[in-house]
Amino acid sequence: MTSDDIRRLFLNYFKERGHTVLPSFSLVPEDPTILFTIAGMVPFKPYFLGREEPPFKRATTSQKCLRTNDIEEVGKTARHHTFFEMLGNFSFGDYFKEKAIPFAWVFVTEVLHLQKERLFITIYKDDDESYEIWRSLDIPAEKIYRSGEKDNFWSAGPVGPCGPCSEIYYDRGENFGCKRPDCSPLCDCDRFLEIWNLVFMQYNRDEESNLTLLSKKGIDTGMGLERIASVLQGKDSNYETDLIYPIIEKLSSITGIEYKGKGIIPLRVMSDHLRGAVFAISDGVLPSNEGRGYVVRRLLRRALTFSHLSGYQTPFIYKAVPTVSNIYRHSYPELFEKKDYIIDAIRSEEEKFSQSLKDGLSMFNKLMPQIKKDGIISGEIAFLLYDTYGFPVELTKEMAAEFNIGVDIEGFNELLMQRKNLSRQGSQFVDEIITTSFTSEFVGYDNLKTNSKILGIYKNNNEVRSLLAGEEGYIILNKTPFYPESGGQVSDIGYIVSENSTFRVTSVQREKDAIFHFGKVESGSFCAGDYVEAEIDIKRRRLSSSNHTCTHILHAVLREKFGETVKQKGSFVSDELLRFDFFSNALSDEDIADIERSVNKIIMENFKVIVQEMDLEDAIKSGAIALFSDKYKSRVRVVSIDSVSSELCGGTHVKMTGEIGTFVIVKQESIASSVRRIEAFTGLKALKYFQQKRKDLDEIDKILDASGSPLKKSLSILKDFDETKKRLREVTMNYLRMKANNLTVEEIGKFSLYSENLDGFASEDMLFFVDLARNRFDNLILFIYSVNNQSASFVLSISDKLSQSLSAKELAKVITSVTGGGAGGRDKVSQGGIKNINKLNSAIIALKDFLKTV
Repeated sequence: MTSDDIRRLFLNYFKERGHTVLPSFSLVPEDPTILFTIAGMVPFKPYFLGREEPPFKRATTSQKCLRTNDIEEVGKTARHHTFFEMLGNFSFGDYFKEKAIPFAWVFVTEVLHLQKERLFITIYKDDDESYEIWRSLDIPAEKIYRSGEKDNFWSAGPVGPCGPCSEIYYDRGENFGCKRPDCSPLCDCDRFLEIWNLVFMQYNRDEESNLTLLSKKGIDTGMGLERIASVLQGKDSNYETDLIYPIIEKLSSITGIEYKGKGIIPLRVMSDHLRGAVFAISDGVLPSNEGRGYVVRRLLRRALTFSHLSGYQTPFIYKAVPTVSNIYRHSYPELFEKKDYIIDAIRSEEEKFSQSLKDGLSMFNKLMPQIKKDGIISGEIAFLLYDTYGFPVELTKEMAAEFNIGVDIEGFNELLMQRKNLSRQGSQFVDEIITTSFTSEFVGYDNLKTNSKILGIYKNNNEVRSLLAGEEGYIILNKTPFYPESGGQVSDIGYIVSENSTFRVTSVQREKDAIFHFGKVESGSFCAGDYVEAEIDIKRRRLSSSNHTCTHILHAVLREKFGETVKQKGSFVSDELLRFDFFSNALSDEDIADIERSVNKIIMENFKVIVQEMDLEDAIKSGAIALFSDKYKSRVRVVSIDSVSSELCGGTHVKMTGEIGTFVIVKQESIASSVRRIEAFTGLKALKYFQQKRKDLDEIDKILDASGSPLKKSLSILKDFDETKKRLREVTMNYLRMKANNLTVEEIGKFSLYSENLDGFASEDMLFFVDLARNRFDNLILFIYSVNNQSASFVLSISDKLSQSLSAKELAKVITSVTGGGAGGRDKVSQGGIKNINKLNSAIIALKDFLKTV
């Protein structure tokens, strides 16, 4: 029975019993307390808590889930995964144990046709009601086992709905597990396999672990699709099922790692982590250094580490993405639709990490004699691998485990904190080594200036009694109108004054409950305890507020135009401009124009901007957008613009959209794989931008001397110019074709090298040339450059045959390591820039020397 069959049978079974069949919800939950959807019940949490009225009494899903709490066990056991599907049926105040238990028993015995004699039951130790229901189904008493809270009391997290549970176990037979005569479902061995967990939701656990009865009892069941597939398909582990084994086969064929012996764990880890990354990226989570993105990055880097440790050191995991999308082509067609997007994201992450990993493993091996001598990986070595080679400390721990040695995590954390402190020195941000119990009240939403009292003063990170004229430092006030930098919005600036003294504020930061005003005393002096007046720069606040509100409008327009899959990656709001980063492909000129029209239309509608404070759960329930990488308190501000936008936001805003004036996009660019950045101006800045554009067009008219009929004459001249450019292009291409057909190469060992200065030629010309020439010889390497003043651009390319064993990008690094500069690209073609042209000859010599060693 295929996994598709099992999923279909399950959903249809419960549909016939009055359940609403729902598609899988996103891995990115609406619940801000968790990073990912970790269980089938997560999307229904508000219903179980009674905070929302469900539109149905019964539901059933096959929910994609992602957990990393047992990531170290993945690959080592037959059952542990990070990504998995959970089949579930749910009741919201409708039926309870009396129906949930028979539903499950009939499905496994009459639909899946599992042998009753192989099925065993566990219940919570005090749950006599469940015991009686199971007995009524003719389950022998000796096949029902009672267990404690650890195994038979379930919750989706430390807080939230929970309750006792009952589990169905499948006996795989005496040949499995510990082989003890008293082996049972309570044994930790692998003989008895839990296939279905029935959770009887009747309590809510608060942050103090107190249990209170839910207003409506509920049912939450979960049957792991991978696990039940292993039973029905007669496989010893989940990894051999039709959900995972095709991925293992693909990875094995690429790497040559065989699925036996020492190859089993690496292939399991790689296949599991690839599945998790593919589904997470499909739901808009790209690899990064924080939040959900860090989880995806860790999955990919852990998979790569296992491939490197197994002897395969070339980026390759992305090549198995089509296999994953094919497995799920019926149940998750979006994986196929987003295949190229996912491949690009994974390949980019692999390429970034691959060389660092190779260098890091080499360094690790060099340090092994010292490590073995010490019997532990010191904090210094762990930090070296992290800081220089990008190794998450979790990977270092896993490599250490291979040699049965530990890692000095405490020492690592101490060095990490020192680095963070050093990175802050010299900046205007509050250093974390400043600790204070002071509390500042922010009153800046309603007041632009206020009378206040100085609570504390800091200079050079030390608390001092006073600041004198000419000195810089931080002032903490008991209440302040200054908005501290937060949520992508720059801080306010302004002045703190007393009768004879002035302190110019240039930056404001919040650290815990205190707000630090950084600046310089321009006259007089300030002492702790002084009464002062604090006043912000009104113009800067107004412009920042205008750009912040417009950022919300832009976000709403993007979601309206491209769908709710548009995910905000980041933003920056100042008095000068706004920047908005989001997941998307490149925007066309037509897209840009359409976005500008939509944003300006909303501005001109002059909608009221409404700010409300409410409970976090009520805000999420209302539909307000929350950035789940952010942390929110129980009370939040919701900023709404008519029916256009509603977001959780602590920033400052205009009162009416008409105050923004106008909006223009001045730049759009790619800042990462599938991540676009829009930069825009509003108000007077936007008007000045338009005026400059008009001035530039007028200048062009003057240069062209287009009097009388300006446009007609201008177009005529431009047309002649265009024809000239076309003819010049034809001549250039013919010249390059001639050179490509008459290469004179230099033999360097087994390689043929061609290098030349194509002075005056553009990058596109050099790319055209290498495309014509790079396969003229089987082992050809082309290094073409064009000098411009004191710098140069270059293209380095290799033949198709060489690309199987060499990388153009790595060869380009040999050049730039001598000349300075940088390069990007892929295995066959790399393109970059050179800083010091005086070292070009030395770089070519270095390239030749390198080739002699390959």
